[in-house]
Amino acid sequence: MKYFRKTSSGDNKCVAMALSAHHLLTVCLTIVLLAFAPSLTAHPLRATTADMATYRRLSEKSTAMLMMKAGKFLHSPNGQDSALLYYTIVANRYNDDGIGDAERRECITAMNNVGYLYYAFYNDYDKAYTTLRQALQLAAKSGDKYYEAMINLNMANIKSVFLDVQGDQPQLAWATLQLYRKAFYQSVEIRNWPLAVGIFTNMLDENFVGEPLLYSQLRKDIAAFKRMRIPAGTPLLDFTNATISCVEAIQSHDYARALAATYAMERNIESRDTPKRFAADALGLRTKIFSLMHDDRRAVKTMLEGVDLCKSNHIDDGLMHFYLMLNRFYLSRGDSAKAQRYRLDYLELKEKILTENNLQSVSRLEFLYELREANTTVERLTEQKHWLNIITTVIIGFAIIVSLLLVFLFRSYRRAMRTNRILYRHVQDSLHLEEEKTKYKGSRLTDDAKELLAQRIDAVMQNTDEICNSDFNLDRLAELANSNYKEVSQVINEHYGKNFKALLNECRIREACRRLTDANYGHLTIEGVAISVGIKSRSHFNSYFKQVTGMSPSVYQKISKEEEKAD
Repeated sequence: MKYFRKTSSGDNKCVAMALSAHHLLTVCLTIVLLAFAPSLTAHPLRATTADMATYRRLSEKSTAMLMMKAGKFLHSPNGQDSALLYYTIVANRYNDDGIGDAERRECITAMNNVGYLYYAFYNDYDKAYTTLRQALQLAAKSGDKYYEAMINLNMANIKSVFLDVQGDQPQLAWATLQLYRKAFYQSVEIRNWPLAVGIFTNMLDENFVGEPLLYSQLRKDIAAFKRMRIPAGTPLLDFTNATISCVEAIQSHDYARALAATYAMERNIESRDTPKRFAADALGLRTKIFSLMHDDRRAVKTMLEGVDLCKSNHIDDGLMHFYLMLNRFYLSRGDSAKAQRYRLDYLELKEKILTENNLQSVSRLEFLYELREANTTVERLTEQKHWLNIITTVIIGFAIIVSLLLVFLFRSYRRAMRTNRILYRHVQDSLHLEEEKTKYKGSRLTDDAKELLAQRIDAVMQNTDEICNSDFNLDRLAELANSNYKEVSQVINEHYGKNFKALLNECRIREACRRLTDANYGHLTIEGVAISVGIKSRSHFNSYFKQVTGMSPSVYQKISKEEEKAD
């Protein structure tokens, strides 16, 4: 027996409401929709200033406020349209940049509730299942068993609806039960007992209890449920325990105990939203027990009680089921007149439900159309923002690469210019040497005299105390070599193949190389070493050092230290 009293998860709570309830738009919601629906349905690339202003107004509303309003609408008469609107806005924020894990969990909750609303109030099972599947993927990604359990519960309820409509479908019944079981054990794992008990109540359905193969599986779950230490006072716990007792008693043909359990079920109904539906469940089980006991009088009386209960509480789907039970009962007893009467009542009520649902579908058509268009626009804006982020990232990355390339080219250019300057100086030195050779053609120095003078020049240039004096010059060299300015200059040019300045710099740099690696000079900086060898300018020192060694002083010193460590 089924009354669509499924325990469902909406706004983090177990709720169950009739499919046939009237859900018309409130005047306020209509005004709001008329105000912003035209702008939201526009393509984002063609959006006007007013469109963007409307979108910004929606975006400025906090997730907490939207969820609070949605929860109030969900449990208020005719408020489901508004709840769907607010939940949809929150669900679309999942991929927004800058929101934290807590807000993303709210988005998953909203997505779950959107799916619940689509199947429980709009009969849009395709949209409901698609939304719930998406929510389940996100919940699994977050690793939150609570959300997974809620979403699996709602997906199982959708399958259960199809099971009710299609009747004998063993494979569908098995798949539905397995989904309920998955949701149940997920809720048990996190010890969310109200959710676990609510889910288990749904598992005690006649589609599962009445099928031997499924009941064989369910019997193991019942045994596991009994072993669990569920806190006393958990909502629906006593009702569920009474239902278990009733089901077990029916299976063991202990009808007296089963009958007593149905009264215990009625005494322990603790549902805020749908207490009369649970009472109808108890009456349905009691009818089945009286039928198995062949107590026709009490069976008919109980069915009529169910009719009165469902009529007075507008439980149309339950009322339709009791009419069908009465029709079958009188057919089996050969009373065709009463059977036909209840058959007509059943058909009239079914037609009424279908007509009302059609009218509701027409009344909601514009709302759902506008909501879906708004949802599509938000998705387009999100996609546009996603691509904009990608393009921005690519542009930034390209700019970084270009910047690094420019830095590399600039440094390469500077190195090339330094090399070119060295080559230029070598060329200039060569030209000067040629000029000097021409100038010294009339010299009276013999080759032997030149060799002796070169030896004296070598001796002076090896005297570091002299050459490291910043005032050391060609005149001082000539004086120490017992010669004159012109002859010393001639011998340097002809013997060394360079001028005095180049020779002096080479000797000073050679001494600097020694001092850069000598522990006795370890207290000196590179600039200090430069001054100690007679070169006052750091830039000139670096330039001379690179000309002589091909590297900078700092690189030379670093390599020297690495070599020492290697040794």
